[in-house]
Amino acid sequence: MYAMRQRFAGLPLISHVVRAALSPKQRAGASARTAATRHELTSRAESAGRFVVVLSQGRAGSTLILRMLNACPGVRICGENNRAFDHLKHFVECYRGARKNHTSDFYKLAWMLPCEETVVLSRLRELAVGLYNPDGAHSMFGFKEIRYGQNGDLESDLAFLRQLFPGLRVIFNVRRTEDCVKSLWWAADPEGSAKTLETMRASFREHYDRHREDCYWMPFEELRRGSAVLQGMFDFLDTPMTPLAAAELDVRMRE
Repeated sequence: MYAMRQRFAGLPLISHVVRAALSPKQRAGASARTAATRHELTSRAESAGRFVVVLSQGRAGSTLILRMLNACPGVRICGENNRAFDHLKHFVECYRGARKNHTSDFYKLAWMLPCEETVVLSRLRELAVGLYNPDGAHSMFGFKEIRYGQNGDLESDLAFLRQLFPGLRVIFNVRRTEDCVKSLWWAADPEGSAKTLETMRASFREHYDRHREDCYWMPFEELRRGSAVLQGMFDFLDTPMTPLAAAELDVRMRE
């Protein structure tokens, strides 16, 4: 027990097994270090910049929104990643699942984890920020994706992203179903496509209605000059719509 105490006493975030082996004075010191570490991680997350995700039905203008935002200073919105963040979410869920086995001192030791969940989230956040804002020069960064909202897990998916990125902003980009199904992406199966599009739209709307404080509704039909809704998206993101951003409305990249 003494060897275990010596080995782990210096860790800022200490396991329950080791904590039980410490004296009251040592436990108080460990708790203070844990609180300080959590405060540091929170401060680091808040100063890293704002993460933004543009969730779209596909062929609803998400690439145009990406181009417009990237025409603004300090903004870097990347393209689709095939829901790569699902793997980070699964990692955290497995980590939480391991803690459920901490039912006794023996199993706390057998399932001993290297650190608390706050540290796991912090390290994953650092990974993501390092990828999306590698030089630290952008105050707003993120990605756009068309694969969310189809399976009923949107609330859980965005809850994880909010944990990972405090202050997350979400843009919901939609288009009228009857117009969307005619576009190249959806035209091969109009009936099936319409069902998927309606499912996504309903999922987006339900989440938007629950979380209006950090979500914005951006219809394809309002991606035009003079639109107060389009201007409202930039206001929501605290980013001025520059002339270069507005000029993207005149560029046609696809049919």
